[in-house]
Amino acid sequence: MIFAPAAGSAVALLGAMSQGAIGASFAVSGVPFKISADVLRGQGLSAYETVDRTKDGKPIRVLVSGIRHAELVNLCESVLLKTAVGVATLKTTAGTGDTPVTGEYMITDAPLSLGDAVTHDLQAGRDASTLDEVSGVTGRVGGFGQQAGTITIVTSGVWASLPPPALSGFPT
Repeated sequence: MIFAPAAGSAVALLGAMSQGAIGASFAVSGVPFKISADVLRGQGLSAYETVDRTKDGKPIRVLVSGIRHAELVNLCESVLLKTAVGVATLKTTAGTGDTPVTGEYMITDAPLSLGDAVTHDLQAGRDASTLDEVSGVTGRVGGFGQQAGTITIVTSGVWASLPPPALSGFPT
C-alpha cells in the first residue's frame, strides 16, 4: 500500500491508497494519521462526498478522492501508535531525492484534505454517480462530485482523526 497526499482547490481533493478500484464504504480505523507532500501532480481527478463508518458504526463524513496517475515530491506519512511504553509516532518518507513517488489509481478517504491546487478542465458540482475521469471512483446518485483532467497541488496534506480537527467554515 502506498499513501499519498491529497487536497483541493475550492473543493478538496485526494491522496492515496494504491488500488485499482475503490469500495465506497469500509470500516475506519480511528487511528489519527497525517499524509503530506510538497507537490502532487496528477492526471485525472475524481472526488465525491460520502459517509464512512467506524468499526463500531459511528458515521464519519469524508471526501473520497482518486487520481488516475500521480507523482509526489517529498511524501511524508505519520501515524500515532499506542505501545506498551506509551504513544509513538511512526513516520515514513519517500520521494525526497530526484525521483518522485509515482502511483496509479491513488485513492484517499479522509475527513479533511487541504492544499493549494491548480486544475484544468475542472467540473465541480457534477452528480457524483456520473464521474468518469478515474475508473471506479463514483459516488451516490445526487451526491456532490467533481473531476478534472489534471491537477497540481502544492503543500498538500490529508489529516484523519476522530473527530476531525475543527476549522472555521468547515462543517463537522
